[in-house]
Amino acid sequence: MGGDKQRIDESARISIVMLTHNDRERTRRCLVSVLKVLPHALFEELVILDNASSDGTQEYVQSLAGTDKVRVLTSDCNLGVALGRQRLFALARAAIVASLDSDVEFRGLGFFHKARSLLAADPRIGICGASGYWVGFRDGCLELYPRDRDGEVDCVSGFCQVFPRHLLKQVSIDPDFSPFWCEDTDFCFQAKACGFRIYRLEPAPDLEHRYRSLASQREDPRKARHEALLVRKWAGRISLLGEAPWARLRRRLGRMA
Repeated sequence: MGGDKQRIDESARISIVMLTHNDRERTRRCLVSVLKVLPHALFEELVILDNASSDGTQEYVQSLAGTDKVRVLTSDCNLGVALGRQRLFALARAAIVASLDSDVEFRGLGFFHKARSLLAADPRIGICGASGYWVGFRDGCLELYPRDRDGEVDCVSGFCQVFPRHLLKQVSIDPDFSPFWCEDTDFCFQAKACGFRIYRLEPAPDLEHRYRSLASQREDPRKARHEALLVRKWAGRISLLGEAPWARLRRRLGRMA
């Protein structure tokens, strides 16, 4: 499909949307850094949804209610990443949406200026982000090959995805990937299936991502289940699956040489 590649204005504003759940200290550092830059005209708002935190995160987030440009929502139950982001995307008001995890810290505005300029200059780009990957599947498992410089990729990590709000007319977070695992990759695949491109932008020095440990979650049965769902959903539909990952990587590297 060709997709709805309407242009956005070079002066478009950005809605930052963010989930929080049981990570008070990282969330506090993140939001302190966001609030320092939020008054800038680049940003329309910050919308926070706390997913039923029980460690003091929700109370901290609620203390920000009433701050200029900040909207705070809470949930009595943990909606998970997929449903939580689905709710946040529906609430965003600005022409551009920046979906960020609560373990990201802001160091400057350069990344967001670059993202806005990129989306305004090339309406074929549906999503850009700070961490991009080529995707392959081997033995039923998802394999991600990181790209460490700016350029087109298959997906960008859900810890930072920036896109024009009008993309949501065609693309949405799939609740089948609830509560998490692969919902961000599927979101990018949907955009690609509509004819949009995905682009990786260098985040340094403007964003720092303080990764939460996933070691205890890698054996989560949902991870394998959602990877298998991703294969079933997309195999044969777009030119992402079906080619041996290393052959595909060599071909792409050849084009870049």
